[in-house]
Amino acid sequence: AVVSTQSTGGSVTSPPTAENDIVVINVAGLKFKTKRSTLRRFPDTLLGSNEIEDFYVEERQEYFFDRCRSTFETILYYYQSNGIVCLPSYVNPDVFVEELRFFKISESVVSKFNAAATLNKRSEIETQDYFCDFQQKTWLLFDDPNSSKAAKVIGYLDQIIILLAVAAQCVESLPLLRNKEMEYSVLFNNFTVYDASYTLLIIEKFSITWFTIIFVVRAVSCPSKIAFSKSILNWLDLLAVLPFYLELVLLNTKPYLTVLRFFRTMRIVRIFKISRYFQGLFALGRALSASAGELLLLSLMLATFVVLFSSLIYFTDNCDTNLCNATV
Repeated sequence: AVVSTQSTGGSVTSPPTAENDIVVINVAGLKFKTKRSTLRRFPDTLLGSNEIEDFYVEERQEYFFDRCRSTFETILYYYQSNGIVCLPSYVNPDVFVEELRFFKISESVVSKFNAAATLNKRSEIETQDYFCDFQQKTWLLFDDPNSSKAAKVIGYLDQIIILLAVAAQCVESLPLLRNKEMEYSVLFNNFTVYDASYTLLIIEKFSITWFTIIFVVRAVSCPSKIAFSKSILNWLDLLAVLPFYLELVLLNTKPYLTVLRFFRTMRIVRIFKISRYFQGLFALGRALSASAGELLLLSLMLATFVVLFSSLIYFTDNCDTNLCNATV
């Protein structure tokens, strides 16, 4: 309900104040409805106190918060359940703690989840044994871009080199650069095809050197060699440099030319190295993994219709005229 008060200038809409009034809370476009009496159960919090009125939007008659939508459902349940809070599996603990503090949830609750967030963030570091502080600093420098400014610089540099290496690999496949007869053809400003090929070779060697250093340093400084070997991203890092060294070994070996071509093709996995720096891709992977059953069912249905209608089209296109007339 909305209470309207009359004044000289007209009607002024004020937010609902009765205990049984329905409160509409808009969190980044997602609307929630609850009773004001439910929010009043915890008067020391943002939603249960008069501070909530600062977020009231008169035109829409609702409270608007530009906050994380996925966490607010759990925060609202805190009021509905008289103090029960559970960390959703799909929410980052650090984000959850930040939202709890924004809505001024009890500090005892925040401290509990803050400890969980810290444990989640540093669980691998704290549970692993390091030989010295230098090993730990080296591991964080090359593995966690958010651990320091230097680590962030190395992360950005790694992304640039990955993109440069992939671009060089694409340019290298141009027929012009593979034609030996046009080796000294001028492309622009006395820059020949040979110069372009040599430049691409320099980029290739530089990127391989960089990838090798990163991989070796991470492999040596990692706290757990077993966990390191189980990571798919680390195997992608290995596959990104392995073809280059195999080419050096098998270059003059004719029986292994087919194997050599295969490993040259494997260089394309470099583009997957950049997924290390995008957490959204990991979230997408987890979502696909959680929906594997539904996706399999969708694929089976799609395959069924493809086989059915492709068979009908095949027999329609290749049907004998007399047989078709007889059938009709």
